[in-house]
Amino acid sequence: MHFRILHIDDDPDEAITLREWLGDIPGFSFELESVTGTAEAEQLLGSGQYDMLIADTRLAGHDRYRSGSSFFAYLIDLGDIRPKILLSGAPPDLLHDRTQSLIANGHMAFIPKDALSASVLEPVMRHFSQSMATSESREKLHTFFKPVLPFSGFTEAANNLTKRLQSLFGFRLAMMTRVSGDDWIVLNAHDSGYGVKAGDVYHWSDSFCSRMVAGHGPMYSANVANVPAYQEAPVGEAMEIACYLGIPICRADGSLFGTVCAIDPAPRAEAIEADLPEILYECKLLGTILDGELQREELKRELEKAVAESKSDELTALYNRRGWEDLLESEEQRCKRYGHPAGVLMIDVDGLKELNDVQGHEAGDQLLKQAAQVIRQSLRREDIAARIGGDEFAVLAVEATADAAGELVRRMQKLMLDAGVELSIGYAQREPAGTLAASLQVADERMYAEKSRRKAGAP
Repeated sequence: MHFRILHIDDDPDEAITLREWLGDIPGFSFELESVTGTAEAEQLLGSGQYDMLIADTRLAGHDRYRSGSSFFAYLIDLGDIRPKILLSGAPPDLLHDRTQSLIANGHMAFIPKDALSASVLEPVMRHFSQSMATSESREKLHTFFKPVLPFSGFTEAANNLTKRLQSLFGFRLAMMTRVSGDDWIVLNAHDSGYGVKAGDVYHWSDSFCSRMVAGHGPMYSANVANVPAYQEAPVGEAMEIACYLGIPICRADGSLFGTVCAIDPAPRAEAIEADLPEILYECKLLGTILDGELQREELKRELEKAVAESKSDELTALYNRRGWEDLLESEEQRCKRYGHPAGVLMIDVDGLKELNDVQGHEAGDQLLKQAAQVIRQSLRREDIAARIGGDEFAVLAVEATADAAGELVRRMQKLMLDAGVELSIGYAQREPAGTLAASLQVADERMYAEKSRRKAGAP
């Protein structure tokens, strides 16, 4: 079997030793090309002429990938299935968790440098030769360099960025977050030890990132023990954090959307300051993707409202139940994707049945029109209101914080008093890890509790 091998090691003398051991394996021939860094390796790999990769764990300090294991992880993420051998002077249990996982799952082989010999290499090479036995399988090894296709959107781009941060720099946790009031919402997480997952919610004011955004600490610290603002952050008591990276992601108007955040429990012996300009550039591109996508979502929301106009209630001209449900589902998807805050109101018109019984349905219809007018006047332009039952209305406060939604309720109550219309109102904020449907149920229960209180004459 003939192998075309690319060897990556910042010590050129290592290639001499490796060549000698490979030459002692009976029944195998090989071509070995050795490079001292991953930048040159990436250029050569584009030619597709290599069958196998061998790399040292430790690379030069200025190398972009820092280690052979990080470079292999990057290639594996791209879909490269060529056999890979990782050489290391350290035992496997000291390798990064993800590297250990890739070794355990057969994505790369591991050989300690002090055990390297022809007898150790031979079974590894024979195993690899079986996967390369046919021309078809050999051709498959060289097909991982695919056309560069665009991301499907912000979600995929953000996920790719945090995944690369963890893969390239070995952070135990890398995540994309959303800031909403004092909620710090995890949109995606690549975690190997902290137990953090998408949908988790933390206090923004407790975080390192809140202090970084306020200008009290740097975007990157190899050892947070040297940063007083981070030492004082409550999140440091809940999580073991020694190394921190945080980059704000902003809209075009400068408003903060969230942060890209990465942490590790061990201080860094080697800083990544040299990589910060590239990371900042990628985060800026991510913010550009986000802003464009959110602008399109605003246009899409307006189109959805226009389409839903055909699903309106004839008496009040608000959306009917079908239009409400369609718009609610679309907004729920936005809340999940971007971590948008939102509030929901359930509203019941008091005294409608009695008015119908005493003065007739025409008077009752007039009361419903008045109630609809009060609701409509209370809304912001982006909010959604519907008549979903005989005397029941619902409102979705779009991208509204608890303060903004609370102001909407107060505005509605004032207009209600001015118009002489009695409404029972129940309000609930969408929980970051919950759903609008769940919040609607809470709002409905609160509305009925309010209605019962008013009937009882309670203040």
